[in-house]
Amino acid sequence: LSLARLGHEVLSLSRGRTDRNEAALDQLAAGGIAVAFEPDLTDVTALAERLRGSEVVVVASRASPRILEALEPSLLEAARKADVGRFVPSEFGTHTMAVPYGVSGQLDTKKRFQELLFGSGLGWTIVYGGGIAEYFLPNLRAGDTIEVLGDTALVWPTHLLSDIAAVSALAVTDERTMNAAVQL
Repeated sequence: LSLARLGHEVLSLSRGRTDRNEAALDQLAAGGIAVAFEPDLTDVTALAERLRGSEVVVVASRASPRILEALEPSLLEAARKADVGRFVPSEFGTHTMAVPYGVSGQLDTKKRFQELLFGSGLGWTIVYGGGIAEYFLPNLRAGDTIEVLGDTALVWPTHLLSDIAAVSALAVTDERTMNAAVQL
């Protein structure tokens, strides 16, 4: 929605309408975003046809290692075939490339994909949004309080999803962030 609010034409691709995503799809459509369905998000040919004429591809999917490994390479190849100018991977979180391999399977998956992206020839922007407050903070507590152990001066940035979306929309359409990472 943040891209549409900035006046950009936006196409949202989904595998299909389900009970879990129907409210979100309706919200996108109500916000002026075209919603299309592509049942097989690994079909590079079909995806490339959908993406032809697009300037930027922003992947906003769940970022589990299984999903990233299954979908993002196909989306990247389709974007390359469609001559898209910039690819924005699903990356919300920490500065993945600064973390050594072996820390976590999820970070390793993101690092491998970023290496593929950097070698693709496409322009890119990576947005490191920090912890997503709506998802992250509730998981820190068991009850009504959060207990802090260790270094309480440690800064751990968390942001509201709406703020991450607004900053991301600006970042992925700004030439200054081409082939660069943006960290909130």
